[in-house]
Amino acid sequence: MKGKIIAICIFLLILAGLVAFEVVITYDTVNKVKATNYKVIELAYADAESDMELYDRLDKIGDYWAERENLLCLIFNHKDMLEVGKEIEQAKSYLKLNNKDEAIVHLELLAEDILSMEHILYFNLPNLL
Repeated sequence: MKGKIIAICIFLLILAGLVAFEVVITYDTVNKVKATNYKVIELAYADAESDMELYDRLDKIGDYWAERENLLCLIFNHKDMLEVGKEIEQAKSYLKLNNKDEAIVHLELLAEDILSMEHILYFNLPNLL
């Protein structure tokens, strides 16, 4: 009997650790991408940086997203996260072509995608199971 109780407690501790890991990784990733995206949008509207400087910012956040996306795919459906990477790449492409207006459109779409998928990524019972 004691063995079963200890096994259940160990299982619950492992489950709690997994939940904590999921929450920390998810919040950190989404908030960093969201904050950087808003900063790039702000700089693009203000015309405060050149297209290539904005491109470099997006390139860094794109690399960060790609790295974290692999980890998040262990927890969440990859299809839900695919749009974020796609919008980052499209915005980078337009910045490379010196078309800031189209890049801003894709940055705005990226912001929308992040907001719409936050409820999918953040901690909830179906994601836990």
